[in-house]
Amino acid sequence: MWRRRTLILWIAFPICSVPGKADSFTIHPAATAGHIEVRYFLTGAFGGYGSLVHDPGEDGAYRIPLEHEGKPAITLKTILYARGCQFILLSVALMINPTRSATFECNQLSTTTLRGRISPPALKAGDLDVEVRYLSLWDHRFFGIVDGAIQTFSLGKTPLEGGNRFQIQIPDFSKDLVTTQMQDAFLKVLIIEHSTRNIVERLLPSADLQYRKTGLRILPGYDSEVHFIGSP
Repeated sequence: MWRRRTLILWIAFPICSVPGKADSFTIHPAATAGHIEVRYFLTGAFGGYGSLVHDPGEDGAYRIPLEHEGKPAITLKTILYARGCQFILLSVALMINPTRSATFECNQLSTTTLRGRISPPALKAGDLDVEVRYLSLWDHRFFGIVDGAIQTFSLGKTPLEGGNRFQIQIPDFSKDLVTTQMQDAFLKVLIIEHSTRNIVERLLPSADLQYRKTGLRILPGYDSEVHFIGSP
């Protein structure tokens, strides 16, 4: 959960909408979308409040509550993401816009292959995976907040082979409209325990591929093998 009172940016990307219930905003996934990650931020007399919708209802739709602490929201901002699809950002001024429903259409992204070599090999033994995550540093600017957790999206995981090599297909976010327009995101590459998903090591690429010295730059393609260094 996160809270903040000030909004500084309004952005709306194309999304198909129809009227719906007044006490919630409903996201209907298109048949090709799969599971949607819904992150949202509300403002109203309560100030600001952010959260996420974990699961759809029985009808497959995702419902965002439009009140907090018993007080109605006056604005809604939402980040929508389904694996392999482009991000969609939605802003609604609830007091003047009667729309309470939208359909999420998946604009499929092409994929790129990330091959990595870790030096030295992972220190921990056992079944380990490599997970790649997308970190949206632009989310604070979109929501209009100055602190709080960065919105993070898992892009998938793959087994770590021989303690030091991996290969994984990831979406090509260099072609994602939100990523290219907001211009502040990177990929985090992690070694995790297969059974618990606990983080074992954080991997950092060579300096020329780093973003803000903390992760992997988003590029349309990578070298045949990217060299990573691990740290706890």
